Amino acid sequence: ATSGNYLLMKIIKNDVTADLKDYYYHLVDDVSSTYHSVSMSGIFDCSANDTIKVDVTAQSDTSWHIDDASYFWGYLVG
Repeated sequence: ATSGNYLLMKIIKNDVTADLKDYYYHLVDDVSSTYHSVSMSGIFDCSANDTIKVDVTAQSDTSWHIDDASYFWGYLVG
């Protein structure tokens, strides 16, 4: 259970979150310090014109930001 303070990071395919095969998520529960590091990975079955995006949400905090030194990697497998 959360105490009301958490970070939620999602990797979303084609802006669809209706089905678990369309996204992965990572929840950082009970946020209490100033800095957080979040990492996650997933394998998506993609075709031409599919899009992948990373979305981060902080609950109960409007002052957070993603550092300019953040990274995203994507690899073609197969």
